[in-house]
This record gives sequence, C-alpha cells and structure tokens, in this order.
Amino acid sequence: MRKIPKVKDILIGLMWNPLLLIALTLLRGFSPAGDLASFLQLIPVMFGGLFLYIAVRFIYDLGYNYTSIILFIVFAPITCLFSLTGGLFGPIGIILYCLVASIPAWLVWLTLKFWLAREERRKNIL
Repeated sequence: MRKIPKVKDILIGLMWNPLLLIALTLLRGFSPAGDLASFLQLIPVMFGGLFLYIAVRFIYDLGYNYTSIILFIVFAPITCLFSLTGGLFGPIGIILYCLVASIPAWLVWLTLKFWLAREERRKNIL
C-alpha cells in the first residue's frame, strides 16, 4: 500500500531541478537574475522535476535503494539539460521534455514491478 507523501518528499521533488539549474548557471559563470519574473519562470521546471523524482521514489519504495540512487544520479543532470532545451519551447516544452527524460526511470520501475509480481506468483504456485 502506497503511503501518503510527506511534505519533505514533495519539497525535494519540486526543488531539485530548479536548484540544479541554478547551480549549472553559476557553474557557467553567470549569476541568476534576482527579480520575481525570473523565479516565476522556474515553476514549470519545478513540476518537470517531479516526473523523475516520483519514479525514483517508487523504485525506492519497492526496496531497491541503490538502484533508485543510481538512477537519480544518472538522470537528474540529463533531466536538467532537457529542461534547458525544453525552455526554448516554453513551459509546456519544459514539462514534456522532462517527462521524456524520466521515461527510462519509469521503465525500470515497471520492469521491477512486473518482476516482483512474477516472483510472488511463482512463490504461490510452489
């Protein structure tokens, strides 16, 4: 049974992608603008990061802790770069590009879910 997500999980899911984007901006030698309009443009980036975080969290809840950590380490920078590219097409582009970047993590979750269900059926038969 799926637990209700805690506030901490929701905040991590919303904030990891914008923080990584700001870190990437600082790494490139630019300073992020401090006005309200620039921070409002990060809202689609926030929701774009939820797709990968939810998939990784589901894998973590299945008991595959190291797999979820490795998936997040590998796909978080890719999702951040996809959100930069999707920014050329506006807020919908950011969300769609982040969704596409999180598809491999969702495929891992589906594979693990089906594999665990198959193992459970096999135990019940024997």
